[in-house]
Amino acid sequence: MAAAELYTYSRIDLNEEILPEEGYKCRPSVNALFKFTKAGIIIQWLRTMAQDPSSRIRANEILDEFENLTFSSFQPKEQSWLVDQFRKLMGLTNAINSFMGDKAISEDEISRRGLEISEGWFKLALDDQNLVARASVTHGAQIIDILYEEMRSIGEMVGIAVFGKGKS
Repeated sequence: MAAAELYTYSRIDLNEEILPEEGYKCRPSVNALFKFTKAGIIIQWLRTMAQDPSSRIRANEILDEFENLTFSSFQPKEQSWLVDQFRKLMGLTNAINSFMGDKAISEDEISRRGLEISEGWFKLALDDQNLVARASVTHGAQIIDILYEEMRSIGEMVGIAVFGKGKS
């Protein structure tokens, strides 16, 4: 049941008001990437919790079921592509986590690193480099904030799924 709830959460679309205005044609790609990013964050949290002896068994059970729900409909060739995309996304989420946690960063560095991270994310969904640049400049800060908040929220959700405790 816990894996199914996490899977359902990972399928929720990105709020359309922050999607690039350049036309509806890119929205499905950006939404698919957002969903895949959330699935990746869930997997990353479950793998982290599976390293702890107190949560290893339950985290691995949920992880196995979640991965089955997420990837079973894909053909083997698609799965290898997904693994590569997943690797890139996890690098980006790690960069977001590091970036958002760095309180000593200068204004210039915030702009540069934020743009670099958001361009890296949008490149995974959009083929047109001009559209990637416009989306990154227009929506980059928003997407970073949203993904950072998703990492925190998903971490809490995964903790509840593994340990069975809600907020008091």
